[in-house]
Amino acid sequence: MIFTFKNPKNLEGTGINFLRTLIYKYIKGSTQTSSLLLLKRRFTKNTEKAIFCPVGVKCFLSKPGDVILLPDDSFRSISSVAKVRFFNKEYAKAAYQYVRLFFYFLLFTYLKGRRLLTVSKEDQQSLQKRFIRHDIDYVNHPIQMKINKCKPKSLSSYEFNDMLFLNLQDFYTCSPQSFFTENHDCLFKLSKLGFHGSNAKNWRKIAKIKGYHNVTDYDFVEDFPEFIKGFDIVVMPLIAGAGVKNIMLNAIYLNVMVFGTKEAFSGVPEELYKPFLVNSMNDINYRILNNSSFELERHFSKLRSFIVDEHCLDKFVSKVLKNDM
Repeated sequence: MIFTFKNPKNLEGTGINFLRTLIYKYIKGSTQTSSLLLLKRRFTKNTEKAIFCPVGVKCFLSKPGDVILLPDDSFRSISSVAKVRFFNKEYAKAAYQYVRLFFYFLLFTYLKGRRLLTVSKEDQQSLQKRFIRHDIDYVNHPIQMKINKCKPKSLSSYEFNDMLFLNLQDFYTCSPQSFFTENHDCLFKLSKLGFHGSNAKNWRKIAKIKGYHNVTDYDFVEDFPEFIKGFDIVVMPLIAGAGVKNIMLNAIYLNVMVFGTKEAFSGVPEELYKPFLVNSMNDINYRILNNSSFELERHFSKLRSFIVDEHCLDKFVSKVLKNDM
């Protein structure tokens, strides 16, 4: 197999760099990143397949039968971000997203005959509705913390004292005002409230206005696994994006209970994430106060078992190498 990208050599990197490094480490192949040589290959009888990651301009140099690894459904992701931009009255940025949508429509139309692999079954289904004659398949996204042999958090029982909000970006998450709907609306004992992401300072500011104490925003974190394990609950208030969420996979693998919106659990069966589905602090109150810790632990155990079994390395490699083994 031909790799059309360089080896980032970074298993601790997020997103594309992590997937690219995995491909180099566990799949045999050669590297060809030159656009000129890929163009030449496009018009020769070379039958060796190439893999592109992610989908982008370089994919115009692909041949039928090549593999395109998608981090998400570009259409679902871009259109959701555009709606948030428009809602925030960022009209120029919203217009740019719609230009991107048009570009990706042209690109995906061209990619008929290639194997398109996406890391979420929801994205697979939404893409298949748009491109019914394309070869679109689901590929299992490996759990980064498991690949890196991070030790899960040891628990004798679940507590709900320390809460961490993750993935806080102004164009992906709901507003803190809509999440904290009332003054100090947490009805269970909360010792520490943390926020991480580019919009963390704004979330901390609103939380303090709403009466929360011991509130901290975090910027760069050197040891992310230990950072996550320092909390009892992870909250992901996403309203835009697509694809399975790497942070969600990692937190659950590390034995930290995750609450989030429907988008946060993209790619997970609804019956498994429903006990942890929230859109506000009032929803978190309801989930915790109306269920015993034993019931939540039982639901979380089922969710974690699915995550660990579904998102394993062997399934990822076999899907990428399908028809080449």
